Amino acid sequence: MKAIKRILKSIETIPAFPATGNKVAQLLNRPDYSVMQVANVIKYDPSITANILKMANSAYFGAQHKISSINDAVMYLGQKNLLRAIQTAGVSKFYKKGASGYFD
Repeated sequence: MKAIKRILKSIETIPAFPATGNKVAQLLNRPDYSVMQVANVIKYDPSITANILKMANSAYFGAQHKISSINDAVMYLGQKNLLRAIQTAGVSKFYKKGASGYFD
């Protein structure tokens, strides 16, 4: 019973998903979104901007030159990968090292 109470209590303290992530997801789901609109929303969130630039410059994507602007990264990554990067930035705070789990 003690574990159930801890779980229920921890649910009350879960932070909301970042507003930037929600706004970008809404834009990306529109068929007529523009790269400029998406980049203008992202550029005001430093952690999402950093994640997207890291992802665009990673060896996995193999860019031929360094991608240094958020506009270029948004175009280079594409809709699906951009959404993944934003979701990763939004949920990463839930998995920080040292955070207590349900069964501590």
